[in-house]
Amino acid sequence: ATLETRKALTAGAAALAREPWMDLPRAQMSAGQRKALAEWEKRAMELAEEAEKKRRQLEVERKAVEVDMADVVYEFNAKVAALAAAKIKVDMELASLEAHVLDCASSVDEARAAAAARLEATPIAGS
Repeated sequence: ATLETRKALTAGAAALAREPWMDLPRAQMSAGQRKALAEWEKRAMELAEEAEKKRRQLEVERKAVEVDMADVVYEFNAKVAALAAAKIKVDMELASLEAHVLDCASSVDEARAAAAARLEATPIAGS
Protein backbone atom coordinates (compact mmCIF):
# COMPACT_ATOMS: atom_id res chain seq x y z
CA ALA A 1 0.00 0.00 0.00
CA THR A 2 2.91 2.33 0.70
CA LEU A 3 4.28 2.04 -2.83
CA GLU A 4 0.82 2.52 -4.33
CA THR A 5 0.26 5.63 -2.20
CA ARG A 6 3.66 6.98 -3.18
CA LYS A 7 2.86 6.41 -6.86
CA ALA A 8 -0.49 8.19 -6.43
CA LEU A 9 1.17 11.17 -4.74
CA THR A 10 3.84 11.30 -7.45
CA ALA A 11 1.18 11.14 -10.16
CA GLY A 12 -0.80 13.90 -8.41
CA ALA A 13 2.29 16.09 -8.15
CA ALA A 14 3.14 15.50 -11.82
CA ALA A 15 -0.40 16.48 -12.86
CA LEU A 16 0.04 19.59 -10.72
CA ALA A 17 3.04 20.92 -12.66
CA ARG A 18 3.32 24.70 -12.45
CA GLU A 19 2.73 26.37 -15.79
CA PRO A 20 4.89 29.34 -16.88
CA TRP A 21 1.97 31.81 -16.87
CA MET A 22 1.47 31.17 -13.16
CA ASP A 23 4.63 33.19 -12.45
CA LEU A 24 3.10 36.36 -13.90
CA PRO A 25 2.01 39.09 -11.49
CA ARG A 26 -1.67 38.67 -10.62
CA ALA A 27 -2.44 42.07 -12.10
CA GLN A 28 -1.39 40.77 -15.53
CA MET A 29 -3.49 37.60 -15.28
CA SER A 30 -6.98 37.25 -16.63
CA ALA A 31 -9.84 36.38 -14.28
CA GLY A 32 -9.75 32.78 -15.58
CA GLN A 33 -6.00 32.55 -14.92
CA ARG A 34 -6.40 33.92 -11.37
CA LYS A 35 -9.15 31.37 -10.73
CA ALA A 36 -7.01 28.55 -12.19
CA LEU A 37 -4.03 29.72 -10.09
CA ALA A 38 -6.16 29.74 -6.93
CA GLU A 39 -7.39 26.21 -7.70
CA TRP A 40 -3.81 25.11 -8.42
CA GLU A 41 -2.56 26.60 -5.13
CA LYS A 42 -5.41 24.92 -3.24
CA ARG A 43 -4.61 21.56 -4.85
CA ALA A 44 -0.88 22.03 -4.18
CA MET A 45 -1.67 22.68 -0.51
CA GLU A 46 -3.90 19.59 -0.35
CA LEU A 47 -1.17 17.45 -1.90
CA ALA A 48 1.38 18.85 0.56
CA GLU A 49 -0.97 18.07 3.46
CA GLU A 50 -1.56 14.54 2.11
CA ALA A 51 2.18 14.03 1.77
CA GLU A 52 2.78 15.28 5.33
CA LYS A 53 0.00 13.06 6.67
CA LYS A 54 1.49 10.07 4.87
CA ARG A 55 4.98 10.96 6.16
CA ARG A 56 3.67 11.05 9.75
CA GLN A 57 1.87 7.75 9.22
CA LEU A 58 5.02 6.16 7.85
CA GLU A 59 7.02 7.56 10.75
CA VAL A 60 4.60 5.89 13.19
CA GLU A 61 4.89 2.61 11.25
CA ARG A 62 8.70 2.89 11.23
CA LYS A 63 8.78 3.40 14.99
CA ALA A 64 6.45 0.42 15.50
CA VAL A 65 8.71 -1.74 13.32
CA GLU A 66 11.76 -0.57 15.28
CA VAL A 67 10.06 -1.55 18.55
CA ASP A 68 9.11 -4.93 17.09
CA MET A 69 12.68 -5.43 15.86
CA ALA A 70 14.08 -4.51 19.27
CA ASP A 71 11.76 -7.07 20.88
CA VAL A 72 12.83 -9.76 18.42
CA VAL A 73 16.52 -8.94 18.95
CA TYR A 74 16.05 -9.02 22.74
CA GLU A 75 14.30 -12.40 22.58
CA PHE A 76 16.96 -13.76 20.19
CA ASN A 77 19.77 -12.57 22.46
CA ALA A 78 18.06 -14.13 25.47
CA LYS A 79 17.78 -17.46 23.64
CA VAL A 80 21.43 -17.28 22.55
CA ALA A 81 22.47 -16.55 26.15
CA ALA A 82 20.40 -19.51 27.39
CA LEU A 83 21.97 -21.77 24.77
CA ALA A 84 25.45 -20.54 25.70
CA ALA A 85 24.76 -21.31 29.37
CA ALA A 86 23.43 -24.76 28.44
CA LYS A 87 26.54 -25.39 26.32
CA ILE A 88 28.80 -24.45 29.23
CA LYS A 89 26.88 -26.79 31.50
CA VAL A 90 27.14 -29.65 28.98
CA ASP A 91 30.85 -28.94 28.43
CA MET A 92 31.45 -29.06 32.19
CA GLU A 93 29.50 -32.33 32.51
CA LEU A 94 31.43 -33.76 29.57
CA ALA A 95 34.76 -32.77 31.14
CA SER A 96 33.68 -34.40 34.40
CA LEU A 97 32.69 -37.62 32.60
CA GLU A 98 35.96 -37.63 30.65
CA ALA A 99 37.90 -37.29 33.92
CA HIS A 100 35.87 -40.18 35.35
CA VAL A 101 36.64 -42.29 32.27
CA LEU A 102 40.36 -41.52 32.63
CA ASP A 103 40.22 -42.49 36.31
CA CYS A 104 38.50 -45.77 35.38
CA ALA A 105 41.03 -46.46 32.63
CA SER A 106 43.87 -45.74 35.06
CA SER A 107 42.33 -48.13 37.60
CA VAL A 108 42.00 -50.83 34.94
CA ASP A 109 45.65 -50.32 33.91
CA GLU A 110 46.75 -50.53 37.55
CA ALA A 111 44.68 -53.70 38.07
CA ARG A 112 46.22 -55.29 34.94
CA ALA A 113 49.71 -54.34 36.05
CA ALA A 114 49.04 -55.79 39.52
CA ALA A 115 47.62 -58.99 38.01
CA ALA A 116 50.58 -59.31 35.68
CA ALA A 117 52.98 -58.76 38.57
CA ARG A 118 51.19 -61.45 40.60
CA LEU A 119 51.39 -63.85 37.67
CA GLU A 120 55.11 -63.24 37.32
CA ALA A 121 55.69 -63.60 41.04
CA THR A 122 53.66 -66.79 41.34
CA PRO A 123 55.72 -69.90 40.54
CA ILE A 124 54.17 -72.17 38.00
CA ALA A 125 53.00 -75.37 39.64
CA GLY A 126 54.62 -78.48 38.42
CA SER A 127 57.70 -76.75 37.09
